[in-house]
Amino acid sequence: TCHFISAMNITERIVRLAAPYTAVAFDVFDTLIKRDVAKPTDLFQLGGQAFAKARMQAEAEAREQKQGEVTLAEIYAQPCLVGYDPARECALELAAAVPNHPVLEAVRALHAQGKHIYYISDMYLPPEQIGAMLARCGYEMLDGGFVSCSYGMQKRSGALFRHFLRETELKA
Repeated sequence: TCHFISAMNITERIVRLAAPYTAVAFDVFDTLIKRDVAKPTDLFQLGGQAFAKARMQAEAEAREQKQGEVTLAEIYAQPCLVGYDPARECALELAAAVPNHPVLEAVRALHAQGKHIYYISDMYLPPEQIGAMLARCGYEMLDGGFVSCSYGMQKRSGALFRHFLRETELKA
């Protein structure tokens, strides 16, 4: 059998689960916002086939050279991306960003309740870019954000979460 969860149920569930807390942190991609493409790497195809191939190769090479999250600058420093402008990728990211409406409604409700709202993301894009994408999607009310490439630590390892808790002086 298939159980359908309506958007309203998602919104209500988030608000209900967050009720006992003074602050809530959300992931960015596929949570607060979505990209209007089938899969994230499809975004690179919008820059052309040659760019897409070079861009995926460059990220793989940058990740081989470094522990922790890579930055967009480190990706574009790879030889296979010489001549390509990271600003073009940022423009494509911004154009493809759309809000996840049930989560946006939950964030609005939580903000109206006076809760502090943060975002935490494992991402190579600079925080200014993620902030612009979030603002474009209606998330101007966020209290702050933590992006792995800014701190050289990843969410998936737990290090970025621990850093977030120290910086905000919150308890998990």
